[in-house]
Amino acid sequence: MAVGSGLSATFGIATETTPGVPVAVTRFAEFDSETLSSKKHTVQGAGLRGGGLVKRGARRQVVGREAGGDVSFDIATNGFGLFLQHMLGSFSTTPTSLGGGLFRQVHNVGSLQGKAFTTQIVKPDTSGVLAPEAFTYPGCKVVDWEISAQQNAEVKLKLSIDALDEATPANSFAPTTVSAATTAGATSFTSAATIPAGTYVAIDSGLVREVVLTGTPTGAGPFTIPVAAGLKFAHAAGVSVASATGANYGAVTAMQTAAYASGAGLFNFSEGTLVVGGSTTVVSGVWTNTGGAAAANVRSVALKGTNPLKVDRWGMGSQVRSEQIENNWRSYTATVELEFNSRYLYDVYAADAALTLQITFTDVSGAVLQFYCPVGFQNDGASPNVSGPDIIIQKLAFEILDDGANGALQAVYTSTDAAV
Repeated sequence: MAVGSGLSATFGIATETTPGVPVAVTRFAEFDSETLSSKKHTVQGAGLRGGGLVKRGARRQVVGREAGGDVSFDIATNGFGLFLQHMLGSFSTTPTSLGGGLFRQVHNVGSLQGKAFTTQIVKPDTSGVLAPEAFTYPGCKVVDWEISAQQNAEVKLKLSIDALDEATPANSFAPTTVSAATTAGATSFTSAATIPAGTYVAIDSGLVREVVLTGTPTGAGPFTIPVAAGLKFAHAAGVSVASATGANYGAVTAMQTAAYASGAGLFNFSEGTLVVGGSTTVVSGVWTNTGGAAAANVRSVALKGTNPLKVDRWGMGSQVRSEQIENNWRSYTATVELEFNSRYLYDVYAADAALTLQITFTDVSGAVLQFYCPVGFQNDGASPNVSGPDIIIQKLAFEILDDGANGALQAVYTSTDAAV
């Protein structure tokens, strides 16, 4: 039995073969917090009923489901490549051996079409029994991401995730059907496969669908499944019995045992450099800066990406949306705070000139996390302001654009990972 608090929580992902069809998660990351949750869409009938003064509960129906939220964690010196893939769409990445047990991944911006991942978060209740509290989210895509580094802190990532559904291990019984016709008011039904006691299931006859709570099953197939409050409707033999969410995802929603990369360290602010200016050359597929200079006394830096997605793809006959598809331009921005030590960056802003940005964190182990932006333009607000007797701090905001030759953004990740 584990500790019945967030101390026992886990967070893991795995790339799906088919978007929306969950798989068992395999890549785990130590995390700080999460807000993933489900959202159900309901309709409430309000027809007039001969003197009725309150809308009736029998006319309430669930018509759609979705999920999503944020996950925040420190970026580790290995195991991070899979996250970069889903942030940027860089699914053709193959690590290159650099010797000494280090491998370099080069991540360029690519399409998210046909690519999604399953997320599982174990959310412990106070009992300390973890297995029932694994929440699985199929069809995940990254909507927004932000990497940030501040003085005396680790390099952090915040992911905003859109998910097609939320499922729990109670949904992992084998897909089954009603074995024999039932009548309205019946206190049990028979099913081809057993269903655990205490499970909410949906019996779906097409036009008639109801959710019931099951009791302890008996029999050896077909199985007799008691129903706590009786059936409201009659159901024919052969109709579907699924989880209460309306989809039975099978055993992949069961809790997966977390396994973490051995020897993983963390990137931190003191390991970082910000190079500005210069020009871009390409060496072995890696974008390289020539002629730029490291900015002095940087206080914080943040890089943000937005992947606009069509997320309201509800189709007739389903409570779950179709795959989210990109439907607008990607957006990449960078914000930098630094001491005002020269007019160079202001002059670049005033001229509305393009500026190359290279953000690099290099760990003592040889691990590297680098983001390269060939073209960045400063938006309004770059003028230094005096706020008192202290050192003047510049707060700069960059819009990152495609340079027309290489692209807009490249991430290079060097670690001990021989595979992404």
